[in-house]
Amino acid sequence: MINNDPDFFLSQYEDPIVIDEAQLSVKLFSALRVRIDQRRKRNGQFLLSGSSSPELLKEVADSLAGRVGIYELGPLLISEQLV
Repeated sequence: MINNDPDFFLSQYEDPIVIDEAQLSVKLFSALRVRIDQRRKRNGQFLLSGSSSPELLKEVADSLAGRVGIYELGPLLISEQLV
């Protein structure tokens, strides 16, 4: 659904929007740039998660330069599991 019309997809939800596996939709990043620029002073509009790769990080850096913070998280440890 996101790949077909990312602008329409984003318009269907209110902030904050959480998108997992964002790397699967390259078209999403240009749509995010437009949406973020429309409300530039509003932080925390989107939380994107997914697997990173050098190609994905380049796409994010190019498309969302100055609009994104990247946090690298390690894998969940067995000792961190909730019981």
